[in-house]
Amino acid sequence: MTKEQIRAAVIAYPTLALKSSPLRVEGNLPILHDDGGILDTYQISIKFYQGSFIKRFPHVYETGGRIPPVADRHVYSDGQLCLGTALAQERRLHARSMSLDDFFKEILYPFFASQSLIDLGELNVFPQGERSHGILGKVEEYMDFWQVSAVQDVAERLSAYVHKLKRNDPCFCQSGKKFKACHQREVNKIAFVDRELLKFDLKEIQEWLAKGRPKPKGLGRRFQRMFI
Repeated sequence: MTKEQIRAAVIAYPTLALKSSPLRVEGNLPILHDDGGILDTYQISIKFYQGSFIKRFPHVYETGGRIPPVADRHVYSDGQLCLGTALAQERRLHARSMSLDDFFKEILYPFFASQSLIDLGELNVFPQGERSHGILGKVEEYMDFWQVSAVQDVAERLSAYVHKLKRNDPCFCQSGKKFKACHQREVNKIAFVDRELLKFDLKEIQEWLAKGRPKPKGLGRRFQRMFI
């Protein structure tokens, strides 16, 4: 997304301003009721980087100190919002392109509205759904993507893709079939995702499995589930 595209989008939000060095949008974001009334307002900073809205979302920070920086509220210690795992974000942006206005309406409005309703005692969980804390949340996203039910299924598929299992090699599932006649098409559905992310996640999952699947220390990270 170019600076000109961001500037054009921000015009519709008079309480937000475009800043430079680094490129960011800052100010107050009003969260609207369905009837158009204002439910709440949050002070935010949106930091853009090369690739924003291509593979991942820009980084969003709640700068007013309204939301406790804890995992169950999907806010990291530095105020950055947890808007889903990296895979979830790539899946969302692969399914359909997203403008800054779309990002406000489809991602930030529901996130902040949930936060306000939790503060009011009207919600105690995020209606969008949630992933588990830590590495398990990432694994759950891969399970959902490939529609499998075991961590080992995820590790095998990731390994086959990352290490470029050859078409005529035996399939990892031990069916006796060649990879091309068995799981290749299913595995290659992940091809739209950044390969470096897949390498990193595979290494993390394999190390976690080797350690006996330990539970995250403390709360760890809990990811907001992303519906496509």
